[in-house]
Amino acid sequence: MFLAIEGPNEEYEIRKQIEEREKLLEDTAYKLNTVKAMTPLQAYNHTVKTLDEYRENLGVKNPSLNNTQWTFWGSIYYSMTVYTTIGYGNIATQTTIGRVLTILYAFIGIPVALISLIALGGLFARLCMLLWSFMTRGSGVVSKDLEKKVIDNFYNKLFISYL
Repeated sequence: MFLAIEGPNEEYEIRKQIEEREKLLEDTAYKLNTVKAMTPLQAYNHTVKTLDEYRENLGVKNPSLNNTQWTFWGSIYYSMTVYTTIGYGNIATQTTIGRVLTILYAFIGIPVALISLIALGGLFARLCMLLWSFMTRGSGVVSKDLEKKVIDNFYNKLFISYL
């Protein structure tokens, strides 16, 4: 289903990107060929400027220490993707120590996260049961026998479906 929906669009985007890059390459080559009539310093500056424009048009950004992934919040995000087993992959450890610690953290964090979810689910179930009992006792909107009827109906349908 996703192949049929997303496949043609991806192919279109790739073809468009190939055409744009070919045009960019041709334009850059043309600009670099104008270097012949310049002094060496002018040619150098022109080449550097042209190649910088080429890199920018490709979408390649200059590295900057202001855009690091491993900040405090980036580390929190990474640890959450590990123990929730989401694993988006846009931030990953590169060092051997980081990878080993990720494995150890996952061995401990995943079971703790599952136990927390189970406890939270139990708390939510108790809250729903409390609200249900409040609705059946305090108001005439819900019949007191509704719960018994729903459960009996469920078991009857379940029994009939096995026959």
